[in-house]
This record gives sequence, C-alpha cells and structure tokens, in this order.
Amino acid sequence: MFLLYLIECENQTDAKRILEIANESESKNHSKIMLSDDEVFCILITRSTTVGVDDFENAESIQRFKEPLLKLIKENKSN
Repeated sequence: MFLLYLIECENQTDAKRILEIANESESKNHSKIMLSDDEVFCILITRSTTVGVDDFENAESIQRFKEPLLKLIKENKSN
C-alpha cells in the first residue's frame, strides 16, 4: 500500500518545520520518504496491508520515487 500526503503550506518555513517533525519519528513497520520544496511538503509511506506478509518496499527501494515526486511538485506548484 502506498499512502501519499502532499501539503502546500503558507510558507517555506512551515514546510521545513513539518519535514523536521516528520524526521523525528521512527519508522518501525513502514518505509517512508519525505521531501519539501519551497512551501510544499510531501511524505510517501509504504507498507504491507496483509498481516504476516513482508513489505514489498524498503527504505532503500522507495528512494526511487523521490526524484519523480520532486519533479512533479516543481512542475505543478501554484504561484
């Protein structure tokens, strides 16, 4: 399962603060990537939805989504 949160904050400071807070939490049963670009914060969370089944993604494999997500954010920001 993939869960994506995309937040357009009032300013860059707020987006960076959300990123800092999100980085403080540990990932025990899921993998995640987080990024911010100007006033936009994004977190992508992955985990298995079936009990007893290992996650398909891990902390390393999910990194392949980071650049494409950042590109989409940059291309579609409201100004």
